[in-house]
Amino acid sequence: MDAKRGFVPEDERNFSSEAIETMKTASRHVCYLLDEGYDLKQATVFVGNHFLLSERQRLAITRSVASKNQLPCPWEEPFEAVHCDHSEDKGTGRFFEYTSGIQKQDS
Repeated sequence: MDAKRGFVPEDERNFSSEAIETMKTASRHVCYLLDEGYDLKQATVFVGNHFLLSERQRLAITRSVASKNQLPCPWEEPFEAVHCDHSEDKGTGRFFEYTSGIQKQDS
């Protein structure tokens, strides 16, 4: 059986390697707007319009981003997440990364 669950023919174009790079950049923009207090839906529509993203691309971004305030502190929770900090990202285009062994950094 060669079924692709939830697959639509446009996905090959919408989620190609070039499109993924655009979505990573768009995700950083949405993260920034969320951190500035904007609503997720409004930020996704605004950024999606700017980058000419399809509805499926926008939905993927909506489901993959969070503001810094929405993420748990890694040293207080068993779930550990790293935010794609746009100020330190330096253009790597990271989505959120989930990892283990995060240590609280002393200031």
